[in-house]
Amino acid sequence: MLERKDDDGNNKTCSNRQRKNCVPHRDPGLSETRRNGSGEHRIPQTGILLYSGKPIKDKHESVVGILLSPKAHKSLIEWKPISDRIIMARFLTKLRKLVVFQCYAPIEQAIREEKDAFYETLENTLRHLKR
Repeated sequence: MLERKDDDGNNKTCSNRQRKNCVPHRDPGLSETRRNGSGEHRIPQTGILLYSGKPIKDKHESVVGILLSPKAHKSLIEWKPISDRIIMARFLTKLRKLVVFQCYAPIEQAIREEKDAFYETLENTLRHLKR
């Protein structure tokens, strides 16, 4: 069962059958999506998955994605696969433009070079973000 806020701000429980109508404003970020490369994948009766991963021939690891409802997909201005651990999407909302980043950081036990490369990529991306 899923929950969402109704128009009055009250929690509403949704059955699995109602799911597609229950989560239009909760576009989740996903890690370990098990897809290589980057692109868009339509999921029937759910929405569109934007994903960013390693090259096609590499292992399915640390792939990130953003699952968009059809309504959110209509407001999507652009999206960019930054790396296999970072994806960015820009939306036009009623009030302003919104930028969403989905990141999958290396674990604490990862080698230092891998962690440094991830945070350097993230910092450079944020530094060069269009305002």
